[in-house]
Amino acid sequence: MKYFYFLFFLLIFNVYAQNVNSPTLPSPPLLPEITENKPIERENSSKGENSSNVGLDGKYVNDTILYGLDSQVTSIIKALKKSSDSQYNFSLKKRLEKTFNAELKREILELFISLKYSGGIDTANYILENYESKRYSNALFGLAISYLKEFDDKEKLKKTLIDILENKEGNVVSIAAYYLGELNSLEYSKNMMEVFEKYSGNDGARREILIALGKMSAVDYQDRIYEISLDNYEGPSIGIPFCLIFDHHFP
Repeated sequence: MKYFYFLFFLLIFNVYAQNVNSPTLPSPPLLPEITENKPIERENSSKGENSSNVGLDGKYVNDTILYGLDSQVTSIIKALKKSSDSQYNFSLKKRLEKTFNAELKREILELFISLKYSGGIDTANYILENYESKRYSNALFGLAISYLKEFDDKEKLKKTLIDILENKEGNVVSIAAYYLGELNSLEYSKNMMEVFEKYSGNDGARREILIALGKMSAVDYQDRIYEISLDNYEGPSIGIPFCLIFDHHFP
């Protein structure tokens, strides 16, 4: 009889144990909690990735400007021209100062002009001082003057241009004369006319000098310019319609 009660007790205990263990199986009420947490984790993770990427992109751009290939910097400059983003100006200034690539110098200076950034003044002056020894192109030479016209001391620039006009030869003289007119350098009109009278090697330079004098309304030389316009020899060689100078520049 005791044995019977013992077996009966084991049977009841086994049934009870099975009923207690059954709730350990996955239950439906737990699923919604997991489902709700996953989108939150994705959203937070996404935000973290975005903010991290922004930081990495900025560092990558700076590092590329400073240490990357010239072609890579050129691609960045093209993008910055479209976006008008000026946050990389300082890095570009450092690259401008150390690069030997004249074309890259030109592209950076053009960007600085569009962004109205004056950080390239030293390099622009360096170009004017060393364009002969470095064999810089006329395009870069003219761009350097244009940059200094926007951001540097105009009186200092005028003196530099007059020095070029009086002492150099070739297309740089024409470029210097053009910008003297753009700077309204009336105080140097006498110097310019003297160069015109003695300059015979470049009709293009003489033409630019006359146009510059017209822009400045240099009335002291109106009669002389008129004489030149009537000269059947000088007029065609210079190839400028002098009547336009009188009509549009002189009173």
